[in-house]
Amino acid sequence: MNKIQTQLYQLSQNTDLLQHSIRSIGKNLIPGEVIHPETVKYHWKKLYAQGLISYLPESKGRPKRISQSDSTKLGAKTSLVTIPVYGQADCGPATKIAQQDQIGALHISSSLLPTRRFASLYALRATGSSMNRASVRGRPIQDGDYVVIDSEYTEPKNGDYVVAVVGGLANIKRFYRESDRIALLSESSEDYDPIFIHPEDQSDNLINGKVVQVVEKPNF
Repeated sequence: MNKIQTQLYQLSQNTDLLQHSIRSIGKNLIPGEVIHPETVKYHWKKLYAQGLISYLPESKGRPKRISQSDSTKLGAKTSLVTIPVYGQADCGPATKIAQQDQIGALHISSSLLPTRRFASLYALRATGSSMNRASVRGRPIQDGDYVVIDSEYTEPKNGDYVVAVVGGLANIKRFYRESDRIALLSESSEDYDPIFIHPEDQSDNLINGKVVQVVEKPNF
């Protein structure tokens, strides 16, 4: 991060930026300097893209929070994040219909999440065993685990774990793009068939986000 981004990020850790105008932030961000509002917005958006700030500024000088997930302060630098749960996704033969309606919520400390872009997160409950040898931040995806997805990532890189909707059914798979096809692969102790899709047959909603965290089911 450069000096402006560092100061802006540190400020966001100590105060709610939503309480200040962009012009005011620019005047007070670095002692002895006045930073133009457009420059503040530019670097703010850079931090948002990195997941370090979870909301974007508006064009009229007031910041705007993107509301989907919610968060409640736990301490000076930690929040309890409420992430909507939209049903189940298969780690095996796809049988679960992709749902649009929220069926519950996952409440999790922000320190357990790899991003501060909470507004773009949603969760699904994994079913099946086809991803039990995956490694999402060192964790496999087991039957019954919660999978946290960042919906902003709809153009994944090779090797990313994604939620793919094929034929209206939700799948958790590993993504690879080859010259003539897209491959959606399982990583399992059992044999599961891969899914191959021609690039021209890829629908706009094929990729519904990137898996960023796995929350293991409690072992009681």
